[in-house]
Amino acid sequence: MMTLKFIKSFLNDREVLLTTIPYLIEKNSPLLSTQSGKMLLDLLVLGEDHRNRYHIGFDIIAITRAIYRRVTTGLKEGASTIEQQLVRVITADYSMTFSRKLKEILLAVIIRMKFDRQQLAISYLDIAYYGTEYPSLDAILAGFGLSRDADIDLKVCASIIARLKYPEPRVMSESNNYQIERRTSHLLKLYLRKHPIHLKLISAIISTIRQ
Repeated sequence: MMTLKFIKSFLNDREVLLTTIPYLIEKNSPLLSTQSGKMLLDLLVLGEDHRNRYHIGFDIIAITRAIYRRVTTGLKEGASTIEQQLVRVITADYSMTFSRKLKEILLAVIIRMKFDRQQLAISYLDIAYYGTEYPSLDAILAGFGLSRDADIDLKVCASIIARLKYPEPRVMSESNNYQIERRTSHLLKLYLRKHPIHLKLISAIISTIRQ
């Protein structure tokens, strides 16, 4: 049975989300019409939530797999959707409790039903944590010497999204760099598998250079 504390927290967070998300959508919608923005979104979905088009805010398949893996191997596996991650960042609630997870799922369903999935995804990218010095999209872009209106190449886009799984620490170690590079390569493979035309173009460019 839901406690009064849970209900109050849920209603408060719901109000915060419904107030904050429209502002984020208005701020970030221009990115949706740029090639760089489309690549970032594509890579985000491929890397973090590949069933994003088919769920209503939470991914029951990913949750079931994560529970099974935890029970059988003792290892933790992420199962959060983009909507859940957006809820977590906006509400700043990272407590490791069942009630927090339940609230997060319910709120994720609410915002998914109310807002467009791409608008939610681009809003998440805006405020996501990419590293100690990079608490937002603008910050990580500045780290690459770029801005929102720049023409960002595919590898840089993949490297940015890679930092969602492996946030960049203030001081990079060889291990940190390897993790980010490996994740970047994995995301590029996923992207090129989905968009083989890019692979053909890259191959053609390489062939031209070799000539």
